[in-house]
Amino acid sequence: TDAQFTLATIFLISTMILQVIAIIVVFARTYTRGYPAWRFRIDDYLIVLAFAIMTAMFGVMYESHIWAWGGRHPTSRTLKEQRHVAKYGSISMPLWAWATGFVKISIAFMLLRFQQSQKWKYFMYVMIALNIVLIGFTGVWNMFQCIPFKAVYDPSVKDKKCFSKRMIRICLYVSAACNISTDLVFSFMPLTFLGKIRRPLREKVVIGGLMALGLIASAFSLAKVILAAKLETPQGKDLGAYLMLFGLLSILEVQASFIAACIPTLRGSTRRLLIRIGL
Repeated sequence: TDAQFTLATIFLISTMILQVIAIIVVFARTYTRGYPAWRFRIDDYLIVLAFAIMTAMFGVMYESHIWAWGGRHPTSRTLKEQRHVAKYGSISMPLWAWATGFVKISIAFMLLRFQQSQKWKYFMYVMIALNIVLIGFTGVWNMFQCIPFKAVYDPSVKDKKCFSKRMIRICLYVSAACNISTDLVFSFMPLTFLGKIRRPLREKVVIGGLMALGLIASAFSLAKVILAAKLETPQGKDLGAYLMLFGLLSILEVQASFIAACIPTLRGSTRRLLIRIGL
């Protein structure tokens, strides 16, 4: 349909732009952490792992939308081609769960380094544990919502066992609620220690603003919940377009979270670079 072609085109452009930005920030973060002295910490290792999984997800989903490349709207698409798109879209969902989880855990460990209050440190450990559980829950759910897995994207499979639609909705809402709440917590967490660190006010504002970038990921996650609610009554709707939009929001959510996790770590390096070039 026209809606599916438009969404596929938007996907090819928007996700590529964010992926390029993600590559730039992760390589910049890796360089500043590894040169001139190796200063990698657990949050850096986790963000590199998240980047690898996110890139795999990006590649899988990009391949499923490549049919819209070049702006040429195909007059028709075969059932085999449609199942090919559904297959790669289904494969990307466990990758989404793992990438999102590792990004959030990386952010939690990064924030933990700044915390001076023991009470808030305990709270951050609870958030880390919550996200570890969430990785397991969403990862397993996405991988085993149907047995065999092929039944997720191929309705012709006869001998299959799948979660009910009600159970799928519950799992979706639970994971979305956890993602939105953790994004909000991590975005506002700097407020608990910014007043205690010895930095100029301008730098404190910058740090808080950069961490608040995570709110963008919350917006994408909330949009997915609203979209899922609309899919409960699919009659008269372009189901393929809705599922494509859901996939687009999923990868934008991961990419936005990833970029938000990396940019604050580059603050010092960016400041030194500006000083060197006389700005």
